[in-house]
Amino acid sequence: MRPLLAVSVGCPGGVGPEIALRAASQRAHAATLLLVGDIDLLRRRAAITGVRSPLVQVRNAAEARTVAEDAIAVLTPTKPLPEDALAAGHHTPA
Repeated sequence: MRPLLAVSVGCPGGVGPEIALRAASQRAHAATLLLVGDIDLLRRRAAITGVRSPLVQVRNAAEARTVAEDAIAVLTPTKPLPEDALAAGHHTPA
């Protein structure tokens, strides 16, 4: 079994979400990747960056291991972010 690596996407207003998505969409990893961040944010950034891998929301690490290899597992550990926090380049307290 491959190790599981949880990756925080960082600040919603920064470049972290795009970098995490692009890295997770590449299939040459020795580990299963689990992105930790807001799924709506990641869906928007995937559309912007052209990442076509399906994003699958999971509830825990065990569920992340069951996601298809062509998909990206996403764990959203908080309540959904407000709309104003989803825009790139705009930092908010959320």
